[in-house]
Amino acid sequence: MTIKKRLSVICLIFSIVPLIIVFWLGVKSGLAKHDEFQSAIALALMVAIFMGLFSSGWVRYWFLGKQLEKIRTFCLAVKDGCYDVFLPVPNETSDMEDENEMVELMRNMNWMAHHINLNEIQLQNMVANLEQSQEKITVQNRELENQTNQLTEVVNKIRNLLDNAGQGFVSFGKELIVADEYSAECVMIFNREIAGENIAELLYPQDEKQQGFLSSLFTKIISTEDKNLRENYSSLLPQEIIIDGNYIQINYKFINHPIKKNHCEMMLILTDVTKQKEMEEQIQDEKETLSMIVKVVTQYNDFSDAVKGYTAFCHREVAKILAENSSVEEGLSTLFTKVHTWKGTFAQLGMQYIVKELHDLEEVLTQLREQEKSESSELLVCLASYPGEKLYSWLNHELEFLKTILGNEFFSSKDVISIEKVKINEIWEKIKQLPDSLQKQDILFQLETLNYKPFRELLEAYPEYVVELGAKYGKYVEKFSIAGGESLVNPEIYHNFAQSLVHVFRNAVAHGLETSQERLEAGKGEKGKIQCEIIETKEQFTIRIVDDGRGIDVEKIKELAVEKSLVTQENALTLSDKEARALIFLDGFSSATYTDDIAGRGVGLYAIRKEVDKLGGEIRVVSQVGIGTEFFFILPF
Repeated sequence: MTIKKRLSVICLIFSIVPLIIVFWLGVKSGLAKHDEFQSAIALALMVAIFMGLFSSGWVRYWFLGKQLEKIRTFCLAVKDGCYDVFLPVPNETSDMEDENEMVELMRNMNWMAHHINLNEIQLQNMVANLEQSQEKITVQNRELENQTNQLTEVVNKIRNLLDNAGQGFVSFGKELIVADEYSAECVMIFNREIAGENIAELLYPQDEKQQGFLSSLFTKIISTEDKNLRENYSSLLPQEIIIDGNYIQINYKFINHPIKKNHCEMMLILTDVTKQKEMEEQIQDEKETLSMIVKVVTQYNDFSDAVKGYTAFCHREVAKILAENSSVEEGLSTLFTKVHTWKGTFAQLGMQYIVKELHDLEEVLTQLREQEKSESSELLVCLASYPGEKLYSWLNHELEFLKTILGNEFFSSKDVISIEKVKINEIWEKIKQLPDSLQKQDILFQLETLNYKPFRELLEAYPEYVVELGAKYGKYVEKFSIAGGESLVNPEIYHNFAQSLVHVFRNAVAHGLETSQERLEAGKGEKGKIQCEIIETKEQFTIRIVDDGRGIDVEKIKELAVEKSLVTQENALTLSDKEARALIFLDGFSSATYTDDIAGRGVGLYAIRKEVDKLGGEIRVVSQVGIGTEFFFILPF
């Protein structure tokens, strides 16, 4: 029963019981019969019932005042944070519906205080753990801040180093978009900020074809996981480009992203090598100048002969060539051969200025030769643009330069008595008419030594020239010397032939010898070998020139000859190996894939054949693919 019901029952009992007693006494005394008594009893009963029903609240407060005080004290303690208090609960049990609210309340309050106390302990433990964690986090934050500061300092140092390294560092991913981070040198190279630009368009802003090729190549390099394939693709990337007139060298690095897994990037290291190239060119010019001076001094006789011969060519032979040849084609061919030979002669002496000018003249003559039918007027117009005075001015430019280095005294020959060869020949003829005697033979021999020289001396400049030429082509050539050739010959007779041999030596280096890498792969020594030997008999002598290079592929010779319309396809099929090798001496034949200032014109060996024919000699060629080639030039004394 609830407290309210109990109190209501108690109040009713205490209110009605006295009335019942009074009514009972009234019945006994006979007062019950009176209406007034009954009315009074009824009124008193109503008042008692009313008081019993409505006075339970005051009674409840009277009876529960102590418990409420305990509850108030309990609540104040809990409010102040004391959760280990306990509220005494009366030992009273009943079903839940009839439970005393005060008891239930007190139990619930005790339960609440108990759980609050448990939760407080847990919270205190959690707070303690959180404080410990916070302390650890604070320590870690400090360490992380220190590491971040150190890392920032390192990054700044690295950036400072990269910005002052004189190189541009730029990276990009598979999208080919330049990353935001790049060195300051990139701004200097491209003259602007380059973040977000397409790398292919950045490197080749005006070349759409190259942009497409480079974009495709970069995409393949970044996408493939095959290292060998990546290296093969990378070998196709440009190593040097020109940006705003500056030469930029490029190195490529394939890198993995430091944070993003499976994310690869490419880094380009850009170096402005313009000044380096200018310095290299200056050094190369100085080397070439020094080489020319050394060759002029050490090979003065050859130099002097070349100057005299070229001077005669400029002032007399050009007009003579046009007059002697019946057709324009023959005149062009003869003139072209002469120009090509003179270019080789001066190249042998290291005279690069005149070599360049003669090379340009070759270009003009080549255009005329390649026309289906050249008119004499066109040749005359060409020669009018290149008069003898202009051709000689190229040589004079070299001579004036040499005079500034060597002085005029070097060319004056004050201590030398010059005798014209015509005078020597006149003396020779007069002495020959004298009666035979030992003295006559001795005088004739002495005159012969004045006019003649060993044939070997006509070739003595070639060994050094061949080694230098090999270096120019990036090929190593062993040093060699001319063997044999001690017999005296008239240099005037063999001079032009000796000069024309430059084409054999140049072809041996340019086309015959392989690169060092190719030689090693073929099982040969790293250095190529070229030999020159002069074999003498009583009636003739043979110049044997040998190289251990690629050899002559007769089938390729036939294909090239057909391609250049030198022979028909039907004739080429019937040629023997000997006849096929003879095709290399035809005018216009060349196996070079490009033309430079050394070889590729297709007139060199043709010039040699013409000189050999003039001397009544013979040419033989022996060759084996992969082994090498031998040239035999058999000439009469």
